[in-house]
Amino acid sequence: MDFTEIFLSELSEKSKEAKELISKIKEENEKSYIKDLYRIFHTLKGSASLVEMKNFSKLFHKIESYFKEKSENEEIPDNTFLGNVITIISNISNKKEDLTESELSKFSDILDGKISVEEDLIISEKDIFEISEISEFISQILEIENTIIRSDLKNALNQIKSLKKHMIEILESILFVDLESVLNDFKELVQKEAKRYGKKINVKLNVKGVKIEKKDVKDIINILVHLARNAVAHGIETPEERKKIGKNEVGNIEIKAYIKQNKIFIEISDDGRGIDYNKIEEKIKKLNLDVSPQEAIFLPGFSSKDEADELSGRGIGLDMVKNFSTLRGGDVKVESEKNKGTKFTIFFEIKNFITKVLILKDEDMVFSIETSDIIQLSKYEEVIDGKILLSNKVYDVIYNSKKPKFVVITQNDKALVVENIIGIFDGKFVPEDLSYIKGFVKNIFPYPIPVIDIKKFNKHVKTFQNHKKILIIDDSVITRKIISNFLEKSKFKTETAKDGIEGLKKLENKDFDLVISDVEMPNLDGFELTKKIKKTKKNIPVILLSTLTKNNLSKALESGADAFISKDESPQKIVNTINKLLGDANE
Repeated sequence: MDFTEIFLSELSEKSKEAKELISKIKEENEKSYIKDLYRIFHTLKGSASLVEMKNFSKLFHKIESYFKEKSENEEIPDNTFLGNVITIISNISNKKEDLTESELSKFSDILDGKISVEEDLIISEKDIFEISEISEFISQILEIENTIIRSDLKNALNQIKSLKKHMIEILESILFVDLESVLNDFKELVQKEAKRYGKKINVKLNVKGVKIEKKDVKDIINILVHLARNAVAHGIETPEERKKIGKNEVGNIEIKAYIKQNKIFIEISDDGRGIDYNKIEEKIKKLNLDVSPQEAIFLPGFSSKDEADELSGRGIGLDMVKNFSTLRGGDVKVESEKNKGTKFTIFFEIKNFITKVLILKDEDMVFSIETSDIIQLSKYEEVIDGKILLSNKVYDVIYNSKKPKFVVITQNDKALVVENIIGIFDGKFVPEDLSYIKGFVKNIFPYPIPVIDIKKFNKHVKTFQNHKKILIIDDSVITRKIISNFLEKSKFKTETAKDGIEGLKKLENKDFDLVISDVEMPNLDGFELTKKIKKTKKNIPVILLSTLTKNNLSKALESGADAFISKDESPQKIVNTINKLLGDANE
């Protein structure tokens, strides 16, 4: 566990807090904020000292002393000094190592007013990096532009792919960190805790090649420290106890990390006594809870011990471990066996800038599957009784085209038979929870493409056709056309009307499943139109479109509208709302 990473993260956070407080002092002339500034730099001084960044510590001591004096004397700091502090923290908040002697001297002179900030503008390493990188990007873009002008499209595409890869690498270096470097001091920490309990423990780390987001570093460290402390305090036996039951006197704790199906898995296991489920069941009965022991340990405040001990009782609880995972699209699992040990597995989704998908087409339908969910692509083989034989293995067919040409085998050993494979593309994934659709991928076609969830997709899903008929009422030709085209791409049938009067006439003569209407229209506005629709056909959902204001929202609710969407929202929001109002058309 690298405490330097924690300090640098704290430095970034505290720098933001300090800037905000200084702005408040300047705006409000309020003395109470001075003490808060003193505390911030006092904390940073102590933290810097702990990680042996002595020059940082000296600088923060100087700033801390100034604010302490002003706080004790109840004096407002000098604006020039405050401005100098902002300049300094802007230049140090993203540093990755201690200040050099030269930097410390320069920053001290700025604080003392010996150097004018205007005369000696400081450019941080981060700024220099950004300037050089932007310059390089511009150079590469010019090269691509000229390649296209020369009609050398093949080379232009290769150059674009190279630039994209380079930009992703830069983003990853800014946002991610190796888990191995984060856990640099973890072995030492566990050994120290083991010594305090009179236990012997060997720690093994197997986390190479796994990167985590920098913003998650603190949480992951806290989680692993908490679980390791529990293992030391309650899991691993003393050397004497281990010898009695035929175990090696040295216990084992292992942390293993790996990536599987676009998720990061972190396992922490021990070979100790295991979880005492009998004690947990006693506590469950005592608290009158209706949960299993495996569920109970993740409840807030739940513990099989009446009192938390000094070591394992610190920090976060198992409920926070679960919250961390579930908020990131994952979960935490526990496996435990008496006298064999315990293993916690935490897993959560990887943040990807780009998602690679296979785009499929069947008749008029276009949809996609993430390439990580695919095992095999094959030419069509005959489907018999809903099953297909490929490479001497039988697969259940969960989608069968009327014009079968290709077969896609997915990770859950299911088969989709489709008419055409358009190709593999990179796109931006936008998550949505819509039955068997996990989200949409953008930037491939002018409209988003649904990405199916192979775990929820089953043989009851015969087709993507909605067969739902939508009436679009708007006095703007452009709006009608855009919404109509987008809905038809999403497999809805549409009709349009240029105002409320025409819309009512169409509703009298034809059946529609849902109405989308503008609010501001001549003759009959959307609010009055909705009231009339609800009087005669109250079961038809109505979505109103307009500028989102409290007044419009209030009127929409009064009129009986089922949903109100701002015109600033993307057309996809309309599709999502339709699906929620009508339910899944395919089930």
